[in-house]
Amino acid sequence: MNEKNYKFGKLLKNLRQQNNMNQEELSHRSFINVKTLSNMENGKVDIDLDKLEILSEIFNIDLVEEYLNIFLEDSKIIDSIVDNLNSKDNVAGFSYADEIETLFQIENKTFRKLIRNKAKKLRLFFENMQIKDDKEKRKDIIVESLNTGKTFDFLDLDSNTYDSLDCRLLMNYTQIIDSYDNKLKLLLFLENLKLNDTNFNSILFHNIAVSYYNLDQSKIALEYMNKAIDLNSKKRSSPIMLYMKSIILYDLSLEYKEVAQLAIEEAKKTDENLYSLIIEKYKRKSQHQKNFKIP
Repeated sequence: MNEKNYKFGKLLKNLRQQNNMNQEELSHRSFINVKTLSNMENGKVDIDLDKLEILSEIFNIDLVEEYLNIFLEDSKIIDSIVDNLNSKDNVAGFSYADEIETLFQIENKTFRKLIRNKAKKLRLFFENMQIKDDKEKRKDIIVESLNTGKTFDFLDLDSNTYDSLDCRLLMNYTQIIDSYDNKLKLLLFLENLKLNDTNFNSILFHNIAVSYYNLDQSKIALEYMNKAIDLNSKKRSSPIMLYMKSIILYDLSLEYKEVAQLAIEEAKKTDENLYSLIIEKYKRKSQHQKNFKIP
C-alpha cells in the first residue's frame, strides 16, 4: 500500500466524518462512486486530482494542496536537512546520528525512486562526515554515494551530470586526496562548474584557499578566503573560515589577532565542540610557531 495515499485517505475520511456524511451521501454530492471513495479513504488507489477538485468544493478546503503537502513531505524533510547542513560548520568526526536515522527512514518507506536515491546519497554523505581518520572507508562511502542512481565516471569528470549534492560529495572526496596539487585540480574543476549555490561556493572557496595555502601560495589563498567569507557572511560568520583566514594573515606577516579573536568568539556562540576544536588548533599553531599568540 502507498503510504502517502494511505495518509491522505485518513485525512479524507476524517473530513467526511467531521461533516457528518457517510460514503453514500458524499458519492451523491460528488458523483464519485462509493467504491472509489472507499478505495481513496483506504489508500488503495492513486489519487485523481480532478476528483480532489470536486471534493475540495464540497468540503471547502484545498485538498489538492493537502495531498501535495503529504506527497512532498519527504522531499521537504530532505530540503530542511540540507538547509541545516548549510547553516553551520561541518567537521569530519562530528556526530550526525539524527540526520542519518531520519534519512534512513525516508529511504526505506518512500515509494519514489528519486526521493529514495536522494535520501541515500545524503545519508551516505553524513556517514562519510562522521569518519575522521579512515580515508579508505570515507572514499568507499563517497564512491557509493556518487554512484547511487547512476554510474559516476571518475576518469572523465566532464561526462557526468551534477546536482548540488554530487558537488558536495566530490568536494569531500578532495579531503581524502593526499596530493595538494590533485586536491586543487579537482576543486578548480568544481569552481568551473559555476554551480548557482551561494553556500556551496562559500565552502568551495574555503577549500580552494586551504589548498593554495598548503602549496605555499598564501596571497592567492587569502583572495579565495575573502571570497568565501564574503559569501558566507550573508548568513553568519564561520569560525572555521575565520580561523583559516587568521592563519593565512599570520603567514603573510599581516595583522591576524582581530580575526583570530572573532573566530574564537563565533565558535563559542555556535557549538561547544567547534569551540574546543578552534582552541586546539590555535594551541597547536602557537606550539609550532612561537611568535603566534592566541588572542
